[in-house]
Amino acid sequence: MALVIVPTANAHTPLGPGSNERLASATVIPDSTKSWAVYADLHNGGEAQYYKFEATKGEQIPITLYTSPSKQDADFLPGFVLMGSGIANQGSVPSYVETPAGAGHRVVKGTRPAHATYEAFAPSSFVQVADISFEAPADGLYYIAVLNDERGGHYGVAIGARESSTLYEWIVNPLAFPSIYAWEGQRLSLVFAPAFLILALGLGLLIRRHRRGRRLDLAGWLAASAGLLFMGSGATVAAQMAVSLLRAPVPLQIDGNHLAILGECGEHLTHHFDQPQAAVQEN
Repeated sequence: MALVIVPTANAHTPLGPGSNERLASATVIPDSTKSWAVYADLHNGGEAQYYKFEATKGEQIPITLYTSPSKQDADFLPGFVLMGSGIANQGSVPSYVETPAGAGHRVVKGTRPAHATYEAFAPSSFVQVADISFEAPADGLYYIAVLNDERGGHYGVAIGARESSTLYEWIVNPLAFPSIYAWEGQRLSLVFAPAFLILALGLGLLIRRHRRGRRLDLAGWLAASAGLLFMGSGATVAAQMAVSLLRAPVPLQIDGNHLAILGECGEHLTHHFDQPQAAVQEN
């Protein structure tokens, strides 16, 4: 018997949005083939925030727009406008959106799904509202304008498909996780509570040990501190997994072979539990 849990694990590299309320100050996506994730805040309705990237003709670029799973963003449904040379015009661009000279546009409207999506890498969760695969019609510079006519809210943009990180990014990327949890609407005091609890209990036990004469040398203290930090970070990750799974349950996928095995197991269990009943009735 086997139950297969299949979470999404996209190792996007976090990227700060910067000040990008104007087309001229659009956030630069350094490499459109690499997977990036931006967590941002649209301040008000009737405004847009801009991103730009370079692409070569024929390049396939996935673009995903999502919002936070918090209650305050439950009614926030942004969309985006993709702009660039060679793009066939689709949809009407709002008057407050700046467009590059001579560029075509494609308006992508957001659609709210029934459930949030679990992200295993952080771990975290988000609400995916738009997802397209864009084939660049020509070499050049392309723009994304994220917008909402009515209100602001927390949104994110993921672009690119190649999941790769440098050694430096593997070290610093986890430092962005607290800001992602704050973007989700969580209080940082609660995010770090499991780690603080582990550290407090561990230090209390070490101090008690010290007072009883079982003292540690410098190497022992360093090892104990490293162990507590490891357990504290593990407790934080486990707590965030629980929070994210409550917001975005992961489906269980069972293939045909496993389903047949489950059926056989069910028959054996039924036969096993029916035997004592029959014996009692005979007596």
